[in-house]
Amino acid sequence: MRWIGLILGCCFLLGNVHAQNSDAGAWFSASLSHKWNKKWSSELESQIRLDQNISHVNRGFEEFSLEYRPVNALRISGHYRATWVNEGNFRSRTFFDLAYKPNFGKISPFFRMRYQNQFSDFNRETVLNSNNKFIRNKFGLAWDLPKKFSASASIDTWYNLTSASRQMENFRYFLGIEKELNKKSAVELGYQIDWEVNQRNPARTYVVYLGWKHKI
Repeated sequence: MRWIGLILGCCFLLGNVHAQNSDAGAWFSASLSHKWNKKWSSELESQIRLDQNISHVNRGFEEFSLEYRPVNALRISGHYRATWVNEGNFRSRTFFDLAYKPNFGKISPFFRMRYQNQFSDFNRETVLNSNNKFIRNKFGLAWDLPKKFSASASIDTWYNLTSASRQMENFRYFLGIEKELNKKSAVELGYQIDWEVNQRNPARTYVVYLGWKHKI
């Protein structure tokens, strides 16, 4: 429990430094996963996101993913996300991940490269010519802690692929701790900073994350 207090205390302190020019949010997630065999697994996740200093439901989504693991350290996955926004808008997102996490004992680095495309409907023009195509590279460390705890820290970057932009647009810094409840379930508590760059009015968002995971 001291780890949780330390993480939240440090992160809230960082968030308050720029509180006048930023927003605070909270994300709540629940996911179900199933391992079909040694190489294939799938997951269904549902998430609600709050903004405006955790007073307003901004959006939510349902996401389905299918993962293939050719070797223990390498994962290849495809994802589809259906997102609803508070004002009634609907968005779809497809993305594909290539992730590598070697096992170095209690502390291990990891890397994930993602190709992401977001669109508002399913006609050919919006899917192929979307203005929301990104390459996202994520670098981080994961480490095992006593009493079935684990922790992670990462940096996620957004690079806009559209011809009008071709630039880095966002950084996400994340620090989290996970507790294994039993062989099938775990909870995760985290804190992240979304930091826009190369925008006219760049925003910073400070988010508390709470997630529940269950294997079926």
